[in-house]
Amino acid sequence: YNMNMNKNPGFPPLDTLALHDDGSISVYGAKEITADQLAARGDVHDALSFGPYLARDGQLRVYAGKNASLQEPRCAIGQLGELEYMFVVVDGRRKDSDGCSTDELGQWMFEQGCVQAYNLDGGPSTALMYRDEKGKLHYVWKNSQENVDIMTFAELPEEEFLAQLKSIAAEKLEENRDALLEDPAAILEEYNLEDFSFCM
Repeated sequence: YNMNMNKNPGFPPLDTLALHDDGSISVYGAKEITADQLAARGDVHDALSFGPYLARDGQLRVYAGKNASLQEPRCAIGQLGELEYMFVVVDGRRKDSDGCSTDELGQWMFEQGCVQAYNLDGGPSTALMYRDEKGKLHYVWKNSQENVDIMTFAELPEEEFLAQLKSIAAEKLEENRDALLEDPAAILEEYNLEDFSFCM
């Protein structure tokens, strides 16, 4: 949706995080870009509003907005380089952990090499799970909410990845078989399948 540009959102500031088809991340300040403008780019498959963004294009941001200095549980995502990402969860409101400010979080992520960094909702709305090198599943924090959104990055072996791509492409071609016979170039271009060969 397009946010009300005349309304001050307070905290969170409703900065925007955009996930692009090529695996890159971009961040925008509140009121800097609309949903319609992102959609018009044609390469954004997901976007969300929360924030603040902590780093953009290799530049650290010092956020001076509401609640910036509060020590709170935090959650953030960052991009280190091409197809290289970082998830961060900071516990807080506990005897053994006070949490951190958004600026402390941004500074730490920037020092780790994040060129893009974005603050998400932390605390009991956050869960972080990962598998170690042996495949064992670990929970850094167990989410207490029943309805959640999931953000995940996964790596597939190249052969499996290509097999999945070809399977999806074949389904699209089958759905549009009649149109494909009439104008094959248009369908191949529509689904970005120019590089795949199929037996029809």
